[in-house]
Amino acid sequence: MIYDGNPRKFNDFPIITGTYLMDVKIPADFIGQPIKSETEEGIIITFLLAGFVFAFNVQNDFKDLESIEPFTPTPDNKFGIIHFPKGQGWEFILKYTNIKK
Repeated sequence: MIYDGNPRKFNDFPIITGTYLMDVKIPADFIGQPIKSETEEGIIITFLLAGFVFAFNVQNDFKDLESIEPFTPTPDNKFGIIHFPKGQGWEFILKYTNIKK
């Protein structure tokens, strides 16, 4: 898509962005290895980067688009970021990195 200069539809391969900077139990300077996981939503590649979580859907069939639409870039230049409340950042990170407690 990048090489072709064709961004396609915003919901073809949505990106979810969140931050856990408000959750002091998670290190804000942590940079994690990209992790591939399979969830009920599909195959997700997750990056943890200095307080932010970037989850890329790499399949063109994300099942619950309505739930993530406010948190993925849109054609009208809107881009929301999930701000995890204290104590909830780990839940998201564990789900999308496929790490077990």
